Amino acid sequence: MKMRSKINHQIQLLLITLCSLGAVKPVSAQTWARTGAPTNEAWQAMASSADGSKLLAVSSQHVYTSTNSGITWMAGNPMPPSDLWQAAASSADGVILAAGSYGGLYISTNSGVTWLLNTNAPQNVWYWSVACSADGAKMIAAPYYDTTAGNPQLLYLSRDSGATWASTSAPSNHWTTVASSADGTKLIALAFNGPIYNSTDSGASWTSNNVAAYWRSVACSTDGTKAVAVANPGQLYTSTNSGVTWSSHFVPGSGTGFGSVASSADGTRLVVAGRQGSAPIFVSTNSGSSWVKQMNASVLASWNAVASSADGYKMFAATSGYLLNDI
Repeated sequence: MKMRSKINHQIQLLLITLCSLGAVKPVSAQTWARTGAPTNEAWQAMASSADGSKLLAVSSQHVYTSTNSGITWMAGNPMPPSDLWQAAASSADGVILAAGSYGGLYISTNSGVTWLLNTNAPQNVWYWSVACSADGAKMIAAPYYDTTAGNPQLLYLSRDSGATWASTSAPSNHWTTVASSADGTKLIALAFNGPIYNSTDSGASWTSNNVAAYWRSVACSTDGTKAVAVANPGQLYTSTNSGVTWSSHFVPGSGTGFGSVASSADGTRLVVAGRQGSAPIFVSTNSGSSWVKQMNASVLASWNAVASSADGYKMFAATSGYLLNDI
């Protein structure tokens, strides 16, 4: 018994030492702090490179990037026009970026230093969500409606980093959010107050299910197997079969709605942020089975976006005037 007690004591000392050196991180993030992003922006969407060092953040008016996990930020040159930005996507290395707005899709192939309007994608639509494969070659863009009559739109795919685009076979809808596996073969698309659509053949064909909600955000693991989707008011669903079936979860203290969700590469570590009421940030380390409220992250009326590194230990959250990180 004395020997066992001595061994346990040595293990405890080792864990304390490792934690003090930063080798072991708590199971759920708790050390949120404001980044160096401008505080006068209404941040709407975020995307992160796999290592969490390169970030893309879009506000209602501007597009910014960071190459040091949010310590400093840079506006693109030439700066994309003020255009009600709503969507952001990044390749795994953070080199190829996509940003969607009221007036079209913009692509950067140099980590956001310069941006070009993609004239091959439909321009008269409001893009609410963009996702891409790990290499940035395959992209999926989700228009919410056209900017003239408010009509539902088709989903669009690109297989050459946004150089050309083609519509998918999914029906026209008011699309709100999309997600992609790392190889771009497995896709999930959610329509506002509509069903969930999923594809396992790079968007060639689509199937839907009966889970209808006011969808806000979706994320998936790199293999596309595990997925998490959130909706208003306060609904959260997870899938373990690439979006074929979904299970609902209750998140205590979540308020009245969710704004955004992000996933680690293996789908184990998740971060979700509230959108309405007194909105906190929550982290799950077990694929959504349970959630921990982030006690030292600001509780605001609305969090619009979250992002995560591939390992899930760098997390980011954004809203009007605030852009936080936990690294």
